[in-house]
Amino acid sequence: MTKQEEIDLYKNFVMGLPRGSYLFDILEGSEVEIERQIRSDYTLSGTILGIINERRRVEQQLLESQKLLREARAETARLDATIKQSRDTLKVIADSAELLAKKTRQIAN
Repeated sequence: MTKQEEIDLYKNFVMGLPRGSYLFDILEGSEVEIERQIRSDYTLSGTILGIINERRRVEQQLLESQKLLREARAETARLDATIKQSRDTLKVIADSAELLAKKTRQIAN
């Protein structure tokens, strides 16, 4: 069996699995790495598990990144609200200071 035949056999095996099945969910996306290893003459023993673990690690990182993004967006919204509130408060203080200065000038005259 040639390397290409082995690669094709593996790809056909994975693509022949029912979508949503346990094996399909585990092996989907591993075809490129398996092909790379076959073409590079790597020994595959133990590496399929490594591919599966790497895929899970990447998926976990994606979930964590999405969570961090949600948290950052929420924090940004909170800070935007704080900034708006601070601006409103500063406007009230400035208006009060202006009114006080006006009254002080009136009294002084």
